[in-house]
Amino acid sequence: MKKLGILLTLVCLVGLPVTAQTVPDFQLIANTLQSKLDAVSTNAWSASAYSFVVGGAGYVPPFNQTNPAFPGGNYIEDNIKDDDLLALLQKVLENDACVRELLGGSFVDSVRTQFFANQALIQTRETYFTVKLNDSTRISLNYVLSANNLPAWTDPATFTTGLDNQNIHLCVDSGIVFVGTTCLDQAVDIPSLWGEDGLLNSAPGAAGLGEDLRDLLAAYLTIGQQGGVDYVQALIFQTFYKGVLPNIMSLVLSLIGKAETEMDIQAWLPDLDFEEVNKEYDTSVSNITVAQTFSPALRICLGGDPPCSSEYVDILYVNATVSNIKQGILDNWLNWYSVGQNGFGTGFASRLAATGDLDLDGTNNYAAYVTAGMNRAQWFVEAGAGVQFYWTSDLIQPAAPIDYGAQAFFKAEASGIAGPTYKWYSGPTPSTLTEVVGATGTTYNPVINFYSSPGNTQVRYYKAVATASACSSTINLNSTTVAVTGGAPPPITIYTQPVGGQYQPGQNASLSCPAGVSTGTLSYQWQKWEDAFAAWVNIPGATSNLLEFKPIEGADVGDYHCVVTNTIADKSDKANMPYSVTSDAATLDVAPDIVIDPQPVGADLNI
Repeated sequence: MKKLGILLTLVCLVGLPVTAQTVPDFQLIANTLQSKLDAVSTNAWSASAYSFVVGGAGYVPPFNQTNPAFPGGNYIEDNIKDDDLLALLQKVLENDACVRELLGGSFVDSVRTQFFANQALIQTRETYFTVKLNDSTRISLNYVLSANNLPAWTDPATFTTGLDNQNIHLCVDSGIVFVGTTCLDQAVDIPSLWGEDGLLNSAPGAAGLGEDLRDLLAAYLTIGQQGGVDYVQALIFQTFYKGVLPNIMSLVLSLIGKAETEMDIQAWLPDLDFEEVNKEYDTSVSNITVAQTFSPALRICLGGDPPCSSEYVDILYVNATVSNIKQGILDNWLNWYSVGQNGFGTGFASRLAATGDLDLDGTNNYAAYVTAGMNRAQWFVEAGAGVQFYWTSDLIQPAAPIDYGAQAFFKAEASGIAGPTYKWYSGPTPSTLTEVVGATGTTYNPVINFYSSPGNTQVRYYKAVATASACSSTINLNSTTVAVTGGAPPPITIYTQPVGGQYQPGQNASLSCPAGVSTGTLSYQWQKWEDAFAAWVNIPGATSNLLEFKPIEGADVGDYHCVVTNTIADKSDKANMPYSVTSDAATLDVAPDIVIDPQPVGADLNI
């Protein structure tokens, strides 16, 4: 299932938002950007969208995304790997003592001021798009009236992200002469693109995407490299044109039920999870046509007791058109980001671009890159951004999730300055890492105390910081930040499965389900299969590993099993979710009572 919560945005300057002046980790952005773009586009980025990110000779420099992955790519064709060029900017932004001494404090301050101003200005833009639910859409309805496989449609509605109470006019053809068409106006609140709860961050697996795209745009605006800005614009546009905008109608429908109304069908389509079935996209023109069939129908519960028993909408088929794509997304939003225009500074291309000369020594940055053998740490030295303090052994991203209770193995070792010391940091997000007390060596092997479960993927981040003295001050060297995904929880073992049997009325009977787990607290819940509900139903009070019948009766006949749940509560920053296993089913049979009818009758015998 995919929770749809993503789209893009234009218009309106409403004052600069407050942005924490945190220097981004551009390597981490490069390492995770592909998976985040796939998350928001239902894998359209890696499938095809990346191949359309091409800018020819008219762009300075030109760009060509030849692979969906980002680390190590030279997609902005300036002969320096994209993540290396961004790392050079990051080195200046980090504002350490050597950078200030080597490049001059006023230059470093100017770069930092412009970068953080660009970050803030980028987030003032929102976008718009137009959607129309076509009358070939089909629904079934059982609410105010009952109807089967009827047309539903909307007038074209233009929505601006970040604005509340935007109207959409919904109509349903009842198919009944004296009822006719039922229409209602609904207010829809479209969230902003930006911020922790913004649309760019809300798709599962895409947390932080909004900040990543903001930081990439701010980086190339600050470098003064319009070709780099155009490159980021192109990858955003292609991702959403080919993977996200076809889902916009689903997003709008999912928000309709959030507005309160006094009209009849007031809860039509509450917050939805859409499972993709048979989508067809026509992207040969500027508009996008979406055709989505739900088989079986997607049922939306509106009420009833029990829920969905009498009041519901079944979505059978959605046909919608998305328009104003070029105008709203490209022209009025993405193209607004231009070096030296719309409030953005002119950047520092003469110092920070591949053709620039960072330390003004007469050797441009690309020549220094070649001299350094394209080694990033050595390039910093050759370009004039630092002393030769670098990682000879950096953290390696684990290739797979790590199970609860197992260890991660990290090593980080720095060279270039004598006597470095080390500290290790961990936390639930890259921006909230805290020091690990006692971890001061070149290796750190944490025991993983978190795990993932369906719908609850847990991740923890780690990095090392090496510290040494140079440039009359303390120099800190940050390792690569790596992410550890929690794997499986400790397994619950049922030592003996419950065994049923046949009993006489009045006998005592029992079922047992002894279980164990290495860590956590187990709880038990016995359930009985109830044909009337076609479901397993909890037995009140049956919460130990032993289920007893003293005595057993005819009403106790049936199938039983035990749900064993483990709870681990030793992780303060993100709770581990309880998880369960279920025993085998055991059947209890009770013999019917023996009835003698008629009873024997005595008699006198006369001779």
